[in-house]
Amino acid sequence: MLFPGWYVIKHSYSFWFISSLCWLAYVTAYFGRINLSIILPNLHDTLGYSNASLGMIALCFFAAYAIGQLINGFIGDVINPQYFVSLGLFAAGLCNIFFGFSKGIVFLCVFWFLNGYAQSMLWGPMVRMVAEATPQKELQKITLFFASSTVFGYLFSYTLVGKMAVRLSWRMVFLIPGCILILISAVWFVIFRNYHAMIGQGSAPHRAESRRGLKDIPGFVLRTRLWAVGLIALLNGSVKEGMTLWGPSFFIDYQSLPLEKALYFMSFVPLMNMVALAGSAFVNRVFNYQAKYTLSFFMFLALVFSVLLRVGMNLNHFVVDFAFFGLFALFLAVNNMITAFIPLYFNKERRVSSAAGFLDCSVYAGAALSSPVTGFITDKFGWQGIINGWIGICAAALVISLLSRNYQKWQQKNVTIPII
Repeated sequence: MLFPGWYVIKHSYSFWFISSLCWLAYVTAYFGRINLSIILPNLHDTLGYSNASLGMIALCFFAAYAIGQLINGFIGDVINPQYFVSLGLFAAGLCNIFFGFSKGIVFLCVFWFLNGYAQSMLWGPMVRMVAEATPQKELQKITLFFASSTVFGYLFSYTLVGKMAVRLSWRMVFLIPGCILILISAVWFVIFRNYHAMIGQGSAPHRAESRRGLKDIPGFVLRTRLWAVGLIALLNGSVKEGMTLWGPSFFIDYQSLPLEKALYFMSFVPLMNMVALAGSAFVNRVFNYQAKYTLSFFMFLALVFSVLLRVGMNLNHFVVDFAFFGLFALFLAVNNMITAFIPLYFNKERRVSSAAGFLDCSVYAGAALSSPVTGFITDKFGWQGIINGWIGICAAALVISLLSRNYQKWQQKNVTIPII
């Protein structure tokens, strides 16, 4: 039996209801992952760890998240996603709580590694749920809405969790989000226990027989040229997550801002990304959904802003702030294009979760490689060295997107969907 009131929802726009719950859960999940970035300067002062050591904690998260996305994205296409997501939220909440009670660097790394794996159980299955529940004609609109969860995840984390970081101990910055995640997990489990009935599939997915096994994955990635998007995702993630993790530290080190004001600055990034997210959908439509050209356009702009950021460090803070926010918004827009829009191109093949998992894996593989390196370079060469590296990464991603072979067109009913 479904929960009370479902009859009314089902006979209006049930896909909006399902997408909204996925949106809310994913926004909440950010409380339990961005909190490390928010409290990073305090951990440096309170626990006395170097930036390189703190970068290792982030490395553990990104490595586990990348591996988990690859595995759980594929699993999310062959099992019931509602239970999988609930388990991921619950496990992430526990890991945050254990992290808040820990102190030694080894325990901090272990629990943040487990948190990374738990969080990797969310995105792919959620994208699949949104795709399954939504009519084809509404899919692009709903996906744009669901992709905004990353925007509001950043926004609410930097504002709400940021206030915790300023007013409470560093441990509470992990304990409170951990409890919230466990609560959301319980609510999710209760609401979605009859998920397939909610979307009119009965007790089992009516499309399960068309889903292929994991052994088909290498051929799937090669055949669709998804590996080319994966390379861009890897480079994009190395900068995007680096800016997310070290953003507050950048403003504290470069402009000598207090933590509260640095977090206030960072709260503007998601607002700018709202414009970039809508812009990515618009530009993709202008380029007739040819992802190759959409990504090339945004990577060109990212290269311009990274150069402006480097030049601005010799000018004034206004130029630096403008370039930093613009670059961050562009990388977030590229990330949304890669992890939210492109996976929908595989809905007909029943590979939405697999594609989302592979691409998210690529993003966080780049983040895992860059996190300790960023901390090391910051300790040794300062932020000028980091930004020089960002310029090189932007140039490399642009070249890959331009040199990739002509896109292929995939048909989904009456919609032409291209792949790089």
